[in-house]
Amino acid sequence: MGGDFGPRLVVPAVIAALQRRAGLSVLLFGQGDSFAEAIAAIPPSLQSRTTTIECGSSVAGDDKPSAAVRRKLDSSLSQAVAAVAEQRADCVVSAGNTGALMAFGLYHLGALAGVDRPAICTALPGISGSAYMLDLGANVVASAAQLHQFALLGSLLAATVGQRPEPAVKLLNIGSEAGKGMAHINAAAELLRTDTRINYCGFVEGDQLFEDGCDVVVCDGYAGNIALKTSEGLVKMVAELARQLLASKRWLKLPLLLIAGAVRKLFARLDPARYNGAYLLGLNGLVVKSHGSANQRAFECAIDNAVEALDSRLQSRLEAALKQAAPAAQ
Repeated sequence: MGGDFGPRLVVPAVIAALQRRAGLSVLLFGQGDSFAEAIAAIPPSLQSRTTTIECGSSVAGDDKPSAAVRRKLDSSLSQAVAAVAEQRADCVVSAGNTGALMAFGLYHLGALAGVDRPAICTALPGISGSAYMLDLGANVVASAAQLHQFALLGSLLAATVGQRPEPAVKLLNIGSEAGKGMAHINAAAELLRTDTRINYCGFVEGDQLFEDGCDVVVCDGYAGNIALKTSEGLVKMVAELARQLLASKRWLKLPLLLIAGAVRKLFARLDPARYNGAYLLGLNGLVVKSHGSANQRAFECAIDNAVEALDSRLQSRLEAALKQAAPAAQ
């Protein structure tokens, strides 16, 4: 029950998801009066599909991951991940401390065989659809071998959840020409070229992210997190500038009525809430991370992402693909 708003946002989002999905059942982990008040509002008709677990300590947003694992195994964040490890749940969805969630994931679930470090992955909107991007902050620095692993994980996600046969994979770089950029990125490119499981299509630059048409963009967590938050900030700025323009030019409201439907669809497509719910790929269990500042609709989207991953058997497909021996260089 983490995030900026805790149970008063998470529980209503869960109620809405239960009402939309008849086959869904949930475990709710939390503590304190706010948790008790929120779960008391669950309609009687849904109570048979909810199980509440009172927890001990809570993980704060500024808690260090290593300290959380040492001292807060009784927290709702830890116990939710443990429920997946113990097969009492199929997936955990949390808006809590990202670093602590990853740390608890590694502690309770461990990484899949063949994965050095899990990566955070979500979809970004583009002109011709969307692209999955990873890593978005779990690994500030990534080696060539880790970028190769991220590419395979992202490719499998795009093929299963995204239903994209032979997804096109590109490496984020400062240029699109061969040989550009840092040594480890070029080394990763060589690894991707020789892996027949990956449809590697070269480099992509930052200004091409939203128009390139590739399915998976691979980078380290430092570049990915900056790109993600810059994109979200740009959408907010455009929306605010549009609001200011309408407020200062009232005569624009009349012609705008003629295209109001198209404008609403455009901003709905760009709304960061629609893309909330990042996968922590590479753990030995499904974990979905919601933005801490997510509103109710955004948290519902994170739940939807979890259900889509389960319906597409993402985890078992990741395990099967990673068990294959990497192909020899040609």
